Amino acid sequence: FRAGDMEILRPIGEMGFATVTDWEYFGESPRNPMDPNTPSRTVESQGASIRLFEARIARGSLKGARVLLREYLPSARSLASQELTVYQDIVEDWGARTNSDFEEAPVATLRGWFETTTEVSSPAFMNDWKMRFPRSDPPTPGNIWLCFLPQSGGGALPRLWADRKRETSFWDKLSAPVVSQGGSEDRYLRQLMKGSIAALAFLHDRGVLHRSLGGPSLTLSTLRSDESASLRVRIADFGFACKASQLDDASVKKAREAGAVTPQETFDYLAAEDCYSLGYVLLETVFTVLS
Repeated sequence: FRAGDMEILRPIGEMGFATVTDWEYFGESPRNPMDPNTPSRTVESQGASIRLFEARIARGSLKGARVLLREYLPSARSLASQELTVYQDIVEDWGARTNSDFEEAPVATLRGWFETTTEVSSPAFMNDWKMRFPRSDPPTPGNIWLCFLPQSGGGALPRLWADRKRETSFWDKLSAPVVSQGGSEDRYLRQLMKGSIAALAFLHDRGVLHRSLGGPSLTLSTLRSDESASLRVRIADFGFACKASQLDDASVKKAREAGAVTPQETFDYLAAEDCYSLGYVLLETVFTVLS
């Protein structure tokens, strides 16, 4: 795509990333859990690095199609490049294995990408942008934009959490029955978990490690519990993903310290970390729906 191929309709949010560090302490005396100087885990936020926009393709064979645009700010340019690399590997592998349309794969559908040019620095563009989106800063030249096919009628997993949290009052929840076995919400949760595990297995089967799995990384085709039969889960956010051959030294060292010796054992260890992260996502989902 080119930047001029898109008509931005509205900004819809931002994404940021955090560095999570688990600390271990060695010594004769045990760690004091109440001491702020000896935390078991620290989380350092990196701030917003990706902006999200709803847009429409303005020209070409896909004219009129609605898309989700991700604008990668300069601090996240490497993430955009890595995401494109991973998608290329997945698409090539898909083509080598099947003749089916890639939209059948359990990953977010990437339509294409483009890079903003110096045209966004022109007074005319900046004035038009500020008139249409007064609360959003204009883009800068060189930013990479990825164009995704949105999930019609659904959304990312945190939208399900938000919907359920504001669905009823505390007193409604207090008097409501627990989700019944075999009910629509029970079936929906089972299908969501099954689809999430299958999507992650799809990556691992192709030698891809996600390495930053969270709620926003899973998109759902429907948020309605009575449509569990048609629920499809897709996995996204490959900015930190990579193949085993691309692993950084710190990740390899961590796996080696845990007992991994061969490249396969290293991959299996880091794949297990993906599964661990997915477990937390699903656990939060289950408790949110049941609460």
